Amino acid sequence: MLTRTHIAQNGTGQIHTFDASGSRDQNNWDNLQFSKITSFSHGHHVRTGSGNDTINFKNINEVSSVIVGRIEDFDSQRDTLRIEGQAIDLNNLPANVRIVEFNGAHNDAGSQPQQWILITTPAGGSIFYAFEGARVDMNNNGGANSGAQESHFISRAQLPDFSKLKTVPYVDPQNVVPTGIAATNGITINDVDVNTSDVLERIVGTGMDDLIAAGLNDDFVRGYQGNDQIWGGSGNDTVYGEDGNDILNGGTGSDKLFGGNGNDRIDGGLHDDVIVGANGNDLLIGNNGNDKLFGSSGSDILNGDGGNDYLDGGANGDRLFGGNGNDILLGQNGNDLLLGGQGADILGGGGGNDRIYGGSGNDRIYGGNSADLLVGQDGDDRIVGGYGADRIAGGNGNDHIYGGGHDDRLYGGNGNDVVLGVHGNDIVFGNFGNDRLVGGDGNDQLFGGMGRDVLYGQSGNDRISGGMGADILSGGAGADVFDFKNGDMVDWDDLNGTWAQKNSQLDVITDFTVGSDIIDFVGYGQVKSIDDISVWSTTIDGNLYFTVNVIETNERMLVDVDDTMTWSNFCEAENFLFH
Repeated sequence: MLTRTHIAQNGTGQIHTFDASGSRDQNNWDNLQFSKITSFSHGHHVRTGSGNDTINFKNINEVSSVIVGRIEDFDSQRDTLRIEGQAIDLNNLPANVRIVEFNGAHNDAGSQPQQWILITTPAGGSIFYAFEGARVDMNNNGGANSGAQESHFISRAQLPDFSKLKTVPYVDPQNVVPTGIAATNGITINDVDVNTSDVLERIVGTGMDDLIAAGLNDDFVRGYQGNDQIWGGSGNDTVYGEDGNDILNGGTGSDKLFGGNGNDRIDGGLHDDVIVGANGNDLLIGNNGNDKLFGSSGSDILNGDGGNDYLDGGANGDRLFGGNGNDILLGQNGNDLLLGGQGADILGGGGGNDRIYGGSGNDRIYGGNSADLLVGQDGDDRIVGGYGADRIAGGNGNDHIYGGGHDDRLYGGNGNDVVLGVHGNDIVFGNFGNDRLVGGDGNDQLFGGMGRDVLYGQSGNDRISGGMGADILSGGAGADVFDFKNGDMVDWDDLNGTWAQKNSQLDVITDFTVGSDIIDFVGYGQVKSIDDISVWSTTIDGNLYFTVNVIETNERMLVDVDDTMTWSNFCEAENFLFH
């Protein structure tokens, strides 16, 4: 260990003491010894090293006026302050020692107050030393300040009224502070971390509203209580806002940010971050990088922004926005809003009545429990309603839609869609495109819409309407109703090709059961009774069909029946419904 003693006397000359090259990493002991300080004096400028250094204020009873100095790169986790050889606890100071804030003669308009140690001597004097670090400019561009921007020494005219200086808890004062940001009643922590090879820096805030900028290294920061503003800066930082409504920004590096209690705003910054809102109604922003965002409890807003992000809303009703990239969004409990944005996203509502929009890209959407609204929007999406009475719309693209375990309303949208009601009494719309609709269990309603659609009622008493275009209709088990209205059937005279080719362009009922199924001419102006249609048998590929023809328009359909069915049995009134 290197021990040095430096004697300060009256006068304004400056003594600069630095740990020389080769001793910066040693454990040094510096005695700041005072001798008959009876008038204002500049004192020592001491810079510690990376070792465990000790600075000892000695002969303080020799100071009856004011002496001003500076301690640079002091780290309370590593270094020790002593008065007359007695170590002092910066968090539990003697009665004659205060940590105060004073801005000094800073020329930087954006500067924040510095921390100074103020020692009142037995002779009525004051020892006033600034805690300084390797400060950088307040514009946050990473460049070091010039000497003119540092307030490590002040003139007699710049001396403050010591009785009016604000007493604050001690914190490590090395920092870069973004322009325009200020703590309200707490402390400002300046932690530039000049030596980028340093081990993890540990910074702890106070019970007030703190402003903390961690600097260049891999930092560990606790805001503690109060409404804190914390910037991780460079490096892979771990930041806890803890109590209060905090603002956290990870900066560059892959950071871990935890909001804690209160309504927090957390921005991961660049690279791949982990962000946890915890308690409160939080705003989480992943920014660039492949981020993981967890809302936890509270009604949170999660915005993945750029990158392939993972968003988990947690409890209560949250709003999740995937942004760009291929994201995973999980609403979990509560009535959530999920927007996938661009990219091929995976979205899951979880518990609660959720609203989920896939955005552009080929998305996978899962409603989960409860009654959800699921919209695929653009892209070829796969959408599953799950449990609950869901409303599902595929949007643009060729979508696959599964209703799930309740009474659902399903819309294929544009494109050639596959839509399955599965369980429950479902209402299924193909809309535009050549769609494939399946009712599943229950008494379902299927509407093909535009295009050449294939509709399967399956189990239950279903109502099936192919809509415009030549559709294939299958009722399945149960007493089914096949609806036809104006424009649904194809005009034979508009078709081209052979007789067989024309028949292949008609609507076909594939499994009509005489006595239980019904053909319903609903809203068909030209068909009011059995007298408005003509029926004849047709054999196609060895199977018996009946051709049902509207006499006035020559619009036709084919009805596949049991091969033993007679014309008279098929034409019985109970098989048709007229309006």
